[in-house]
Amino acid sequence: MNKVWYVLIFLTFAYQVSFLNCYLSEQLVDMNLTLAKVYWVSSGLLGIILGAYVILKVKIGLFGKMISFMVMFFGIGLIGLWLLALGITSM
Repeated sequence: MNKVWYVLIFLTFAYQVSFLNCYLSEQLVDMNLTLAKVYWVSSGLLGIILGAYVILKVKIGLFGKMISFMVMFFGIGLIGLWLLALGITSM
């Protein structure tokens, strides 16, 4: 059962990295506005929710908890970046 959590954690990490690649290479501008927002928020929230759940509820090794913390940290950063962008564009 722990292998399933490792796969979910690494898929979430890959999803976050693919979003960061789109964000840094400015491919997000070419997307539909709604799709871009959903992509941004879902990559952040998925990392926060899955990372926190694995850290608090799942009996997994130290390596899994460290990777989960990293995924959760990236998720918090993505949501913070989204809120910062919302604040800047609303001025």
